[in-house]
Amino acid sequence: MPEPQAKKPVPLFKMPSTRKYVMQELPKGLHRTLRDGSRITDAVAGRASVLGFGNETISEAIRQTASGYLGDACDLSLLEGVHREIDGEDLRLLESVQSLLETSGESSAFQPESVSLYPSADEGVESMITIARTQSDDSRYRTITLARSDHGRTGMCRSASGRPELQAKFGPMMAGFDHVEPGDVAGLKSVIDESTAAIMLSPIDFTDAAKPIDADYLLEVRQLCDEYDLMLLFDESRLCIGASGWLLTFQSIANIAADAVALSAGLFGGLPGGMLLASPRFTMERLNGVNRYPLQANVAAATLSALNEHLSAVSTKEEAAALAVAIAEKVAPYEFIRDINASGMTIGIETDLPAESLVDAAAKNQLRFVAAGETSVMLQLPLRIEPSERDALLDRLAETMNTMEQSHATSTDSV
Repeated sequence: MPEPQAKKPVPLFKMPSTRKYVMQELPKGLHRTLRDGSRITDAVAGRASVLGFGNETISEAIRQTASGYLGDACDLSLLEGVHREIDGEDLRLLESVQSLLETSGESSAFQPESVSLYPSADEGVESMITIARTQSDDSRYRTITLARSDHGRTGMCRSASGRPELQAKFGPMMAGFDHVEPGDVAGLKSVIDESTAAIMLSPIDFTDAAKPIDADYLLEVRQLCDEYDLMLLFDESRLCIGASGWLLTFQSIANIAADAVALSAGLFGGLPGGMLLASPRFTMERLNGVNRYPLQANVAAATLSALNEHLSAVSTKEEAAALAVAIAEKVAPYEFIRDINASGMTIGIETDLPAESLVDAAAKNQLRFVAAGETSVMLQLPLRIEPSERDALLDRLAETMNTMEQSHATSTDSV
């Protein structure tokens, strides 16, 4: 009988032998390299960092943090009221936010007293809703949001969202949410009752060509919150911080007071993370999560520090407006273009064609943008763009529109 053969150890991870590896260029500004080696212009780079890809300030913050203690995400004591003393290093986040809110030259109606950090955008939004519920008495727990709004992918965030497709096949949604049509003040007022705790809005409509919410509507919503003692919450987690020329997008529309604002896009250098700014009424602690998430804290601090220089420049809003005009001029000759909506570096393009086809055509021309409704697309750009990047963006945008025009003409002829 043959002796049993010793089994070879199974490697924990085996690299596929047929995979081809391409030396990639480092991401920079608007440009990054895909796995196949192709170099693309990413017109939503601002969502990763409002400073653009490859910003040295952000890279250095990551390197410095990685060499030290990165926290203990499993330490639940940090969620149960056990916190260390706040020191000057922690306060830099709150002080940076408070300073940036004044950079426009007009006194900000929103004066946050606390900053909280979270491991994701959705957890920041969830926390904002939860605090609004728990700050009120037990009978006030309902939150009003807008129809077709998108507040994230957790159970609570899906329930808060006003898009049925986000809730389908997920079973019963969480109770406590009402959805009203955007701009309908009378409809909003009609659903307010003794169980309402808060109204939550996003100042940009991602399902309607990135149109900003109406300023008069925001003013009336603030008045309703004052009249019925409700909390006004803004979900800006998918809006690039500072990209409107103001620190917060809703400020660029109407300078009103908020009770809390959830942030994420553009703030963490592409890393997952969420930040919640809260007014004195909403605040339980001045800082929360800073020692729990040191990487997010340091990257956010570096971003805010760099933003202070950008937003204090008078030219920031002018440069954003000039870019929007250049984009409008580049796409205007095409008959299927309907309108351009610009809120700083967040730019929506309305068309007569399916958004999915536009996104696919852009990818074939080494350009990335995203759908913003059934027939619209959206760009979310960093605050500063080099002239060469601007030219590449405009050229690839024109090439994409040419591709769509030819494709549309071919399909029309075949009919």
